[in-house]
Amino acid sequence: MNGEPVPPLPPKETESMNPSAGTLRILVADDNPVNRKVVLGLLKKIGYDAEGVEDGRQVLEALACRNYDIIFMDCQMPGLNGCETAAEIRRRENTAHRSWIIALTANSLARDREACLASGMDDYVAKPASSEVLATAIARCPAFRNPTATREAEKAIRFMQEASRRLRQRRRDFLASVPRPGSCEPS
Repeated sequence: MNGEPVPPLPPKETESMNPSAGTLRILVADDNPVNRKVVLGLLKKIGYDAEGVEDGRQVLEALACRNYDIIFMDCQMPGLNGCETAAEIRRRENTAHRSWIIALTANSLARDREACLASGMDDYVAKPASSEVLATAIARCPAFRNPTATREAEKAIRFMQEASRRLRQRRRDFLASVPRPGSCEPS
């Protein structure tokens, strides 16, 4: 109005300043509904929409439907606990996609951290976590650094796996059609 440029509005609290906000697929697994809601709210505050489940079996069911870049996993869940679930995820994973699993636990002893990492988890966050702690853990995830490249790499790996499968099948078909030495072909 007086000839001076108007400064831009500050970002909303839910807007993230990072390029991967909104592109990472995040799952939160915690059997305590309050804890799950708090983590989902903290993630929303830093710009991430995430899905929540309450136990290890639901994690595996969710992974059967879609890939997640990051899974925040409570370690003390009934049924399949976090470490058992992480080990099962690693057993089932294919080479085209690997979820980054972050332990989310009240246990903060070194042996607890080592048990989580030994089960196949990639990182460890002690409860109660803040939005800053969650953001730092997310920043350590390879998919955070370049989510588009991660998706493109997944597509390329799937393509190469399919091409390799087709090539093996063509080779088998060809070898089956070639007469074996010493066999008589009817004339």
